[in-house]
Amino acid sequence: MGHCCDHSDQAFTGASRAFRRALVIVIAINALMFLVETAFFVYPLVVLSTERRTNSKKLLYAALSMLIAGSLYRFNAFLITFDPGPGYSYFPSFPEIMVTLGLVAIEIMIFLYIVKRFPVLHRDERKHN
Repeated sequence: MGHCCDHSDQAFTGASRAFRRALVIVIAINALMFLVETAFFVYPLVVLSTERRTNSKKLLYAALSMLIAGSLYRFNAFLITFDPGPGYSYFPSFPEIMVTLGLVAIEIMIFLYIVKRFPVLHRDERKHN
């Protein structure tokens, strides 16, 4: 009676040259993406950790850097690295698209309400008098 994991009759000959080359390329791409994502995340950290936050240009670049970093992270994780298997494809159904668009519309409405209700964007009173 043999064991389930006893594969003494099968010898591992190693990975093929093409497989090893593909593996090295995938690891190199993932390492590069990690470094790029980390750089985009570190820049806002450095800008926001300084004592003076009066330079609006640097704050804008920090915000854009954070946005790009998060987008790259999602892009890398779900579009490049994720492979569901051969023959599988997915596109969201109409109700899924409508729910997503509805959530985005609600977020925009909440943002507009907050900006108009609270003093988020100050206007110069001298210009309007």
